[in-house]
Amino acid sequence: YHQTAVVPREAILRTEVEWLHSIKADLVVSDVVPVACRAAADAGIRSVCVTNFSWDFIYAEYVVAAGNHHRSIVWQIAEDYSHCEFLLRLPGYCPMPAFRDVIDVPLVVRRLHKSRSEVRKELGIAEDVKVVIFNFGGQPAGWKLKKEWLPDGWLCLVCGASDTQELPPNYVKLAKDAYTPDLMAASDCMLGKIGYGTVSEALAYKLPFVFVRRDYFNEEPFLRNMLEHYQCGIEMIRRDL
Repeated sequence: YHQTAVVPREAILRTEVEWLHSIKADLVVSDVVPVACRAAADAGIRSVCVTNFSWDFIYAEYVVAAGNHHRSIVWQIAEDYSHCEFLLRLPGYCPMPAFRDVIDVPLVVRRLHKSRSEVRKELGIAEDVKVVIFNFGGQPAGWKLKKEWLPDGWLCLVCGASDTQELPPNYVKLAKDAYTPDLMAASDCMLGKIGYGTVSEALAYKLPFVFVRRDYFNEEPFLRNMLEHYQCGIEMIRRDL
């Protein structure tokens, strides 16, 4: 972040302000990009953020590990957010004191394009087959999935498998551009890591979510609490995975 956003900050702001003026923008809506809020303010335009977390909160833990000389990065991010008109706060949110005003909104999720039956028919999966979707955003090279890891009668849809990865017959390698919400809604449960997208869509499509914790991810406890509150998720400890 320091190299991509802090060092060239002034040049980024000049470029963004010029661009905002060139398109005659009236409002900037950002998925919590700090410099976008400041650029909008410099251009004399209002800005709004939409998020369940802010980067000052996320980076605070890294600053502790990296050394206090990086604290100015967190302060700068918070100052940028203070230029925002208000925050549209999504469920599963972490503390975000930098924003002046907050409006709570419901879950925002991608809508379904196909029915459960349509998806299963396209994949050649019968309606009575139990399906788990394996959704970690990519698998480590050399990691082998084994046939015996699934109970009899179950099939696993694998997201993010490499082109060279070979899978047992009870696993299905999904295309890189497969539309995940449709696949989730056609499944019986999901095994994956916590993030706003996976949590919100699991809740929206009433999909039981077996999750594995992530290190150095400050957003996770708040999303996990939401899953547990709505009784939609259960943790699998990492050594079991």
